[in-house]
Amino acid sequence: MKILILDAIGVGRHGPPNLFSESTLLLISAMEKHGVKRLVAITGIGAGDSRGHGGFLYDKIIFPLFTKKIYRDKDRQEELIRNSRTTVTSIRHH
Repeated sequence: MKILILDAIGVGRHGPPNLFSESTLLLISAMEKHGVKRLVAITGIGAGDSRGHGGFLYDKIIFPLFTKKIYRDKDRQEELIRNSRTTVTSIRHH
């Protein structure tokens, strides 16, 4: 039987500052403990290596004014995933 984990946690602008990274750390730890290899993670345009690819309105207005704080944690989340032993499918929403 193949098992995969879907990480689709979301938070508003004023949510906990480490929700993405802390929940991902717990998921990866549980996955390694139970031998689950596949993780599907929903992050967002502007996280990790997609920074600067959201288009003018997003990159110059929305990101700096509304989502910059959240995306610092999404960057940590993506780094944790990248450094894990999981097979990852990353989906970035806009």
